[in-house]
Amino acid sequence: MNNKVFGIIGGDKRIVYLAKSIIKDGYPLYICGFDLLSEASNLPELPLNTLIELSDNIIFVASVGVTRRS
Repeated sequence: MNNKVFGIIGGDKRIVYLAKSIIKDGYPLYICGFDLLSEASNLPELPLNTLIELSDNIIFVASVGVTRRS
C-alpha cells in the first residue's frame, strides 16, 4: 500500500475515471465537488478543508476557454 494521499477537487467523468485509476493503483484518495456526478457516488468524499489537510497531492481541474478571432 502506498502512503501518499491524493485529493481531487472537482471535475467531470474523465476525472472520476482518473480517481478510480489512482485508487486501483493502491493510493488512498478523497474527492470533493463531485456531488452532481452519479459516477462518483462510490468514491470517498470529504469536505474541502479536510481534503486539503489530509492530502499529500491535490489535483484541481480548471477549465480554460479559448476564443478564436477571425
